[in-house]
Amino acid sequence: MRKIFLVCALCVALAWADEYNEPDVYDFAEIAHKEYRGDGQTLNFLRLKTHDTNYFLPFSYAFKNKDKTRKPAEVKFQISVKKALLENTLGFDEGIYFGYTQTAWWQMYAESAPFRELNYAPELFINIPFKFESFESLRNLSIGFMHQSNGRDGEQSRSWNRVYASMLFNKARFVFMPRVWYVVPESSLSENSDIRKYLGNFDAKFAYLGKDTFAYVLVRNNLSVKRNRGAVELNAGFDLLDNGVFWFVQYFNGYGESLIDYQRYMNKLSVGFLVAY
Repeated sequence: MRKIFLVCALCVALAWADEYNEPDVYDFAEIAHKEYRGDGQTLNFLRLKTHDTNYFLPFSYAFKNKDKTRKPAEVKFQISVKKALLENTLGFDEGIYFGYTQTAWWQMYAESAPFRELNYAPELFINIPFKFESFESLRNLSIGFMHQSNGRDGEQSRSWNRVYASMLFNKARFVFMPRVWYVVPESSLSENSDIRKYLGNFDAKFAYLGKDTFAYVLVRNNLSVKRNRGAVELNAGFDLLDNGVFWFVQYFNGYGESLIDYQRYMNKLSVGFLVAY
């Protein structure tokens, strides 16, 4: 709870420090909202949009590392895009999307510099906008199916499937995104049949989106009293040159930083760059 309080305090501080007048050219909050809605500008012929965050973190350090097979310092990066398949076919101004997110953990500072872990997350979802005059902060509902795996065989194979629903609440420059999911049952012989005990059935993002700053916290928990497991991820960025490339800091504490480590408690600090377009 103390970590959540600290990031909320950071969000308030950023909001106080950020001038409220809209700039003529660049506003990170507006870009983020347009990309989420799928109506932002795009320069690629495939009309791909940003889905989750896209970043490159050349220094990611695991504190109190007990695994002697890996270096505590590595490189982490993520690519996440989505593509609209159908738009407004039901008359609700909805969009049906295919999304794809790939996250990599690269032991670049080890002798042979192997990729320690790769996680792949394709998904299919529908995004339905809401326009309620009596409840303007509720902006939309997303319902989808996500598969996530690390593409390995044998004892190191990790995969799970989820049906999820998420909502977006937006007030001024503050955003709240709760998401719940149902884990599709798999064989009890699966190498990660207990993954729900560590990654739970919900997560939530709390964010402040400024003109050239942002901060958000991701909270995840299994809501178990006897064997409570969860994670808190703190993220913050600042755009020095108003070009959409942010200095980015990420701190993770808990379980599930990667699929191969879903049962391992991790405490990691990462720094690098985030691309906001």
